[in-house]
Amino acid sequence: MRRPGILIRKPPLWWAAVMVAVIVLGCAKQPPSPGGQPPPGGAVERGGGQPPGGGPEGPPGGDRMPGGGMSEAERARMRQQMIDRMIEQAQLTEEQRQAVRQTLAAKDQARQALTEELNNLRRTANQANPTEEQLRTALEAYQAALTRYREKVQAIDAALVKQLPVGAQVRCMSLGILENGLGPMGMRRGAGAQPGRGGQPPRRGAA
Repeated sequence: MRRPGILIRKPPLWWAAVMVAVIVLGCAKQPPSPGGQPPPGGAVERGGGQPPGGGPEGPPGGDRMPGGGMSEAERARMRQQMIDRMIEQAQLTEEQRQAVRQTLAAKDQARQALTEELNNLRRTANQANPTEEQLRTALEAYQAALTRYREKVQAIDAALVKQLPVGAQVRCMSLGILENGLGPMGMRRGAGAQPGRGGQPPRRGAA
């Protein structure tokens, strides 16, 4: 007589796969031990990795502006280099170069005066609760200053044009020494560079 046996069914394969996935996920969620090894290269503190003093070079020296910006002396030196390259590209005589330098200096003065008016306009715009009268007055003041600036620049250019032949006028206008409506395009990268004439010009000019 046969003894009754116990029938054991094997779980399906998908159930085994589920159990393996649960075990793997459970191990992944366990927090690292307190005595674990730090990441390669050492731990990096939150809030930046720069040491006090501005990095490996130490504290910024000279007369640099806070935040790594250029100082006024550096800006002036860079600007002078841009002007020299722009004048070199214009292919001018020595007398014409002097006239161009005077023109650019006069435009700088006019631009500084307009910048002061723009700062006044910005101060009014940034007030907490400016009145309509204050806004209108500031806007009209700047518009008047802008008109004066344009008229002055036109007069400065007209005086320079009288001292330049047509070929030099074309080069000066293409470079932005003379007002061209778009600024010193010849000083921007890729615009105004001539093959065999010193490669790429600076990005910005002085006109």
